[in-house]
Amino acid sequence: MITLFTMPKGFSGHFGLIQRNAILSWTRLEPRPEILLLGDDPGVGEFAAEHGLKHLPVIAKSPKGRPLISDIFLQADRHSTAPVLCYINADIVLLSDFLPAVARVQSRFKKFLAAGRRTDTDITTPIDFDDADWEPKLRQVAITTGFLQAFGAIDYFIHTRGLFGTIPPFLIGRTSWDNWLLYRARERGAPIIDMTAVVTVIHQNHDYSTVPGGRATAFHGDEAAYNRALCGGNEHFFTLYDATHRLMPGGLRWATDRWRAYLARVPVFYPHLRTPARWATQTLEGASWLWQRWRRRDMAASGESS
Repeated sequence: MITLFTMPKGFSGHFGLIQRNAILSWTRLEPRPEILLLGDDPGVGEFAAEHGLKHLPVIAKSPKGRPLISDIFLQADRHSTAPVLCYINADIVLLSDFLPAVARVQSRFKKFLAAGRRTDTDITTPIDFDDADWEPKLRQVAITTGFLQAFGAIDYFIHTRGLFGTIPPFLIGRTSWDNWLLYRARERGAPIIDMTAVVTVIHQNHDYSTVPGGRATAFHGDEAAYNRALCGGNEHFFTLYDATHRLMPGGLRWATDRWRAYLARVPVFYPHLRTPARWATQTLEGASWLWQRWRRRDMAASGESS
């Protein structure tokens, strides 16, 4: 079993529509997960009551009233009944490939962090969950018109209970806290699994009208700078390119193609290995160059003889 937890905005306008789409898609998963809605924005309590979801209205906030990521995760840990939890943004639609992928990872690791890149998709109408074909239709829309985002675009974090320990008081809705979670998982010896290849998560596009100053404030304002400082600089700014494993249709695989990122991170956890890591990187870079050169010559020779 898994617990999904999120902190929705108020249930009005376009945000209300996409949040209903997202959270109702979670209730269609089989077996149905435990779902926690946090916060006291307008309509959150009523939506939770209407759909039989747990509501946790009281969340610690900054002096300016911004909810704290640390308390969101702490509340979820306290009130969840499952060994695996997943923080997920309230605009993310999940499909039937989600829970089987979680089960595959859970069967392999006792502790882990799993996540995946999102597919940005324009959705402006309510999803008709009474339509038996709602999922294949939506998946087709995402595949044909959506955009698979980069390695830093992560909107869900599946993790074993207590994985992160004490989380700094990051502000929700601002940058860097998600990157710190990936760093923290590695620091505490947990694998990071990239599930992008087998899980389609649909991010419903929206504006930043709920943030004074818009997107620029969310990523470059004073509160964003505060989060970046808590993150601890670029050394702790991890993305899914730092994943140790990838979940593929054929099973779990080491992310061996990302060895450059792995070696670059070695000194973060083992400062005394900075020089050996640099030497290993240079050696492998040279070997990779020689291999590619040999392959080009071999292919050219094959082409000449054919």
